[in-house]
Amino acid sequence: MYAVPVKIALKSDIWYDPTALHRLLGTSWDGALPTDWQQLMDLANRIAAAGGTPWCMGMESIPLSGWPGTDWIEDILLHQAGPDAYARWADGTLPWQGAGPVAQAFATWRTIVGNSRNINGNAQMTNFDDASKPLFTSPPGCYLDHTAFIDNSAGKLRPGVDFDFFPFPTITGQNGVEVSADFVAMFRTTPQAERLIHFLASDVGQQLWPSIPGVFSADRNVPNSVYPDVVSKRVAQSLAHASTLCFDASDLMPSAMSDAFNQAILAYLNDMDPAALNRLLGELDEVRAQAYHGNLLNYRCGSS
Repeated sequence: MYAVPVKIALKSDIWYDPTALHRLLGTSWDGALPTDWQQLMDLANRIAAAGGTPWCMGMESIPLSGWPGTDWIEDILLHQAGPDAYARWADGTLPWQGAGPVAQAFATWRTIVGNSRNINGNAQMTNFDDASKPLFTSPPGCYLDHTAFIDNSAGKLRPGVDFDFFPFPTITGQNGVEVSADFVAMFRTTPQAERLIHFLASDVGQQLWPSIPGVFSADRNVPNSVYPDVVSKRVAQSLAHASTLCFDASDLMPSAMSDAFNQAILAYLNDMDPAALNRLLGELDEVRAQAYHGNLLNYRCGSS
């Protein structure tokens, strides 16, 4: 019935290497970062014109391969159609097929996929954890990465110099950020379990998370000062001050729906023809009719 979010991740961000991007674009780039979709496309086109590959991409994450692509569709749909449409989609009341927000999100993602780089020459076979590694090769294999965080557990990268992020840009003026979280739930009531959950949910317990690279507290009472560097502090501020938070839609969907969504991502990357997409979305609507069984979540995005 209830669960406590003990740590949280910001998914609506795009990571890059400031030093590498300045080196590629030179003085023609003033360092301004995209705030809307057209500016993001312009930046990607400038990277390509300068001889670079704009996007890193990897979908392999067995047994859930495809989920990095669902994050793309979710972020695009949220910023293109808005939180209300996003909530209806997660809730199972928004059709996948047709000229609606879901098909539009897939079509928008297609413009990204055509400008991506993956290690094995195939995004479906490139491991998600490996996808961002070309950001830091010399020369870089790609320059932009849509992911929740950059793994700097080895401490070799300088935050703000070797890696940084900017918020996922608005597409139609819609606001909101996508998040995910790890939850703790109690299945058997014992004094020990109660004490553990009480500690994990406390301000003191929540202050432990920033010591782990790329991990953020779900508690707004945790001071920004406990985060170890300027980049993680900005992520924490983004989470604490976002006007609208929307939980990862595919994580909210019934497992059959979420699994079908993952598979549809992989199939779409094999054939990005609009007719093939229409068939895929029709199949997802068939799954939707069975997976929800009339029991809707009544999910809503929340305000921080």
